[in-house]
Amino acid sequence: MTPHVVHLLAPNAHMWTWEGTNTWLVGSDQTRRCAVVDPGTRDPAHHRAVMDAAAGRGWSIDTVLVTHGHVDHLDGADEIAAATGAPVRGRGTRPGEVPLRDGELIDLGDVRIEVVATPGHTDDSTAFHIPADACVLSGDTVLHRRSSAIEGSLSGFLRSAARLRALARTAVLLPGHGPAVEDAAGVLDRVVNLRRGQAEQVRACLDRGVTGEDAVLADLYPGLPSARMPAARMLVRSLLQHAESSKEGNPS
Repeated sequence: MTPHVVHLLAPNAHMWTWEGTNTWLVGSDQTRRCAVVDPGTRDPAHHRAVMDAAAGRGWSIDTVLVTHGHVDHLDGADEIAAATGAPVRGRGTRPGEVPLRDGELIDLGDVRIEVVATPGHTDDSTAFHIPADACVLSGDTVLHRRSSAIEGSLSGFLRSAARLRALARTAVLLPGHGPAVEDAAGVLDRVVNLRRGQAEQVRACLDRGVTGEDAVLADLYPGLPSARMPAARMLVRSLLQHAESSKEGNPS
């Protein structure tokens, strides 16, 4: 993908993962150290491919990083950690996980990875900025072809989108699924406008006396297929929380 970033595709294609989860190796030819980002599925062949790709570049795996705690991103972390002795690091609360701090720099020598907290898709969502290659591994916070689900806070997502938009002035976004997001500012603007529009729809529901998660869900998405209902419910829950927060005067 770039001089210091290698891409591998996890074999976990699904309606929610598209072709599969993007696994990344970020490494230094100077120090021969690398990080694995989002090891993906619990699949021995994928783990071997990741370790073979690192060995092919002459890199040793120094750490395992996860953008967030969904199984399609971290399910292979423990296996790679066990095989290499590398710690697993993320912003979640998994037992044994070494916490990442917003703004922390992971030093691989001539390559540094900046940790950027991007809550919204999930509360623990994290992006990894690699200035040397002018790219950001953005996890599922922003995707190329469609909007990611909001499982965490909409207010948090709006702040995260602003942070990524600022980074995207000088860096391409490499997401957790699908191809690179080269028009990141345009994609982020569209998603933010979409979410703000949905927030206005929820406020209109509340003004009409339509209250409660089930009632708002039925009002906004009548006849929604059952397969899409869980994501819609998570979004409505986040929109209602955002409306309540806005009513109380908390910043969005």
